[in-house]
Amino acid sequence: MVDLNKIAENLKVLPLEEQEAIVNLIQLKTDVDMDKVLNKLDVVNAKLEAMDAKFESKFDSLRLLIMGMIALIPIAFTIFGYFNK
Repeated sequence: MVDLNKIAENLKVLPLEEQEAIVNLIQLKTDVDMDKVLNKLDVVNAKLEAMDAKFESKFDSLRLLIMGMIALIPIAFTIFGYFNK
């Protein structure tokens, strides 16, 4: 783990211009790394949205199938009752 106090102590030994240069390099590195993380999060988010769309599509198909089966039950009883007289 990074010890920020130790880094700060080491920077105090250097001249102010060098301190600023080092801090700027650290900031640049942090920004680049954060951009990479955000890009990966965007990719993961896109994959999750695609999976969600597939799940919703499958769920809609299953829902329609169940509704159709429920609708056929009264029809089946009516036909069964008609032929059982």
